[in-house]
Amino acid sequence: MKQRKKTTWPGIGLVLILFLAACGAQNAKMESAVSDANPIRQADNAQSASSNEAKPFPSSEKTKAVSATMMVYNAELSLNVKDFATAQKGLTALVEKMDGYIVEAQSYTLGEGSSLLRGDFRARIPSAHFNTFLEQAEKLGVNVTNRTIQGRDVTEEYVDLEARLASKQVMENQLLGFMKKAQKTEDLLQIARDLNNVQTEIEQLKGKIKYLKNQSDFATVTIHMEESKAVLPSLSDNPVSTWDKTKQQFMMSIKFVLEGAATLFVFIVGTSPLLLVIGAIVAGIIYFKRRKKKNTESL
Repeated sequence: MKQRKKTTWPGIGLVLILFLAACGAQNAKMESAVSDANPIRQADNAQSASSNEAKPFPSSEKTKAVSATMMVYNAELSLNVKDFATAQKGLTALVEKMDGYIVEAQSYTLGEGSSLLRGDFRARIPSAHFNTFLEQAEKLGVNVTNRTIQGRDVTEEYVDLEARLASKQVMENQLLGFMKKAQKTEDLLQIARDLNNVQTEIEQLKGKIKYLKNQSDFATVTIHMEESKAVLPSLSDNPVSTWDKTKQQFMMSIKFVLEGAATLFVFIVGTSPLLLVIGAIVAGIIYFKRRKKKNTESL
């Protein structure tokens, strides 16, 4: 009997170990099934995983993404020009020569009754030709009254946008994969909403990257032109000026005579009734005086 009890306890222990192992395997299968049935949870896990992967961005990868410093340049130039039309044509030709383009242009007179012109132009110039353009643009004027240059380093901002875009694109691909595996309608709708938000963020990031690159590739230059002419009399102009003054004086004299005659005519016609009465009285007085004189002489 003692020998039988010794062989029974090890058998019971073996049975307990096998039972516990079977329970653990069953729990693992249940957790795996629950995880596979919940694609939204998988999308969240994928989002956190992709975020963790995007954070450690090695400096070598940054160097590959942006090989040189990205700068955004803005400049403002004010010029006094001798002839506005000539300077405007020269500026247009210079912009085209530098492979740039004019985005805004306007011109107007300096004041009422003035023939002098002023113009404002805004041009986009490739950054590689920025300094050369400014040097040649200054030669279009008689003198430069203002020259302002501003630069902004956007390298870090550009690299950050590229990293965020890469992370969102990974998340987009994972959500598309989850959408193919989704079986429940509510899970499919949730994934569709998350995918729409991610794709919207991707388009916004692409727009910002494109705008930043354009601002870096092309500098913005604003040019103000003001026409200034100094008219000095010369000997060649004197005969013409004298003849013009003579004609002007002659016309003024004729105008004065005509205006005087017109004034006299208006006065006579306007006061004719009164003049007739006065004339009749004067004529009557003269008539009676002459008649009285004749009567006196006859006596």
